[in-house]
This record gives sequence, C-alpha cells and structure tokens, in this order.
Amino acid sequence: MTRILKAKIDVTKIDKTRIETRTYTDRGGVEVTQKLYPVDIVLIDVPTFIKDFDDAKLVKAGFMVQGQTKEDREAKTKGISLCDVMEYQKKEEKPKQVVEGVDYPENDIDSGDIPF
Repeated sequence: MTRILKAKIDVTKIDKTRIETRTYTDRGGVEVTQKLYPVDIVLIDVPTFIKDFDDAKLVKAGFMVQGQTKEDREAKTKGISLCDVMEYQKKEEKPKQVVEGVDYPENDIDSGDIPF
C-alpha cells in the first residue's frame, strides 16, 4: 500500500551554512547545479492521533530534523527539529475473514458449553 506523508518545513530554522552545492552533467550534456539541504526523517512506530475526519484521520507519523554530520554525531549534538511529518490514513472497514465452504452459525452458541 502506498503511503503519502506530508511535511511543511519552517525555513527559518534552516542552517544555511549546511546547504551543499552539487554540480554534474546530465545525459543530454547539460551542466546542472543543485543546492541540497540534508535532512533526516524519523518515522515513529506508533503514530500519534491528531484529528478525525469523515473518511480519514490525521496522525503524526514522525518528524524531520536537520541532517547531522559525522562531527555532530561524535559530539552527540541534538538535531534541530524542522517539522512534524503527518499522514492521512483512510478509514476502512476491516473485511471479515471468511473461509469458503465453512458454514458459520449465527446465534447457535449455548453459553452452558463454554467452560469459563
């Protein structure tokens, strides 16, 4: 299943000294220059519920921090949080698991047959 995650970065928190310039020649022979900003995206195991909609719910799926250099990691510097990563999850009814060829009783359970 495809997941779409959304984020809006607070550009005032960006350390402009960390912007990297990359230049290369593409397949057509044209020289391309890019300005890149390294980030780390951390996805959390259990998303945090934010808001409920009719057909979906909004959850916090993780967060984005400024990419760390080797020196930052060695100094154990805490990364600068740039934004939260959100995800819209569609509400779907869970299909009942039905095995073909098996007859399921509707209300034929006798509570006296249950040992607990």
